[in-house]
Amino acid sequence: MSGGRTRDPSIGDVYRALADLRRLIDAIVADDELSADEIDFLAQWLEASKAIRDVPPASTIYGRIRAILNDGVITHDERDELLAELRRHAANAPLGRDA
Repeated sequence: MSGGRTRDPSIGDVYRALADLRRLIDAIVADDELSADEIDFLAQWLEASKAIRDVPPASTIYGRIRAILNDGVITHDERDELLAELRRHAANAPLGRDA
């Protein structure tokens, strides 16, 4: 590599990062609760995961978390909405469209 340029993520990088995100989401929703620490961790993980930050569903989740954390207060409704969003992307989420 030349001149300090960073390489663009490969398809494999994106695939692995999305798979890691799926596993992380599964772990977070397993207890059907969402703590402030889990939200903070997920925000930091997505911030560091440049390969997928702009790729759905990471982009959707990242945007929602940034909006939640923007005012420094996590409301009950925000927590419930984020948990519902994460459940939609969990490994055991239904794969088709809802009827």
